[in-house]
Order: sequence, then structure tokens, then C-alpha cells
Amino acid sequence: MKKLCCKMGEFFRSIGRYQFGKQYDLTLSLYADGETETPECSHRFEGNSRHNLLKYLGMVGAVAVMISVISLLCSLCRMGRK
Repeated sequence: MKKLCCKMGEFFRSIGRYQFGKQYDLTLSLYADGETETPECSHRFEGNSRHNLLKYLGMVGAVAVMISVISLLCSLCRMGRK
């Protein structure tokens, strides 16, 4: 049991070092109408990015808490009307 706790603690301490990355290549084109074969103009975006996993987990948690608070406030307002 002690080894499991040590491994779990080690994982949670190291989660701040994890990052995820993405590469993208996007082309946006503007067509005059649905029948036109060639675009009037076209723009190409490409690049990559890396983000800290811990920050994104924190943002997801903050959004979940905000949704819960808004839901709680809405239900309390509905209870007051009855």
C-alpha cells in the first residue's frame, strides 16, 4: 500500500511537467457562390503550440465550478418563486 501511495504522490508531483502539443495547417478560402470552382481569396495558417497540462486541468475545473454555481443560483431563484 505504501508503494502505491508513493507512486500516486510521484505522479501528482510530476503532472506539472506534462505538456501537450498540437500542430495545425489550415486553409480558409472565400468563394463568390456555391457554383464557383476557384476561390476569390485564400489564406493559409500553419504552426504548432505546446501547453502545460496542469493549467488546462485547472481551467476545466474552474469552468465546471462556475457552471455548478450558476446552476445552483438558478435553482435557488426558482425555489423562491414557488
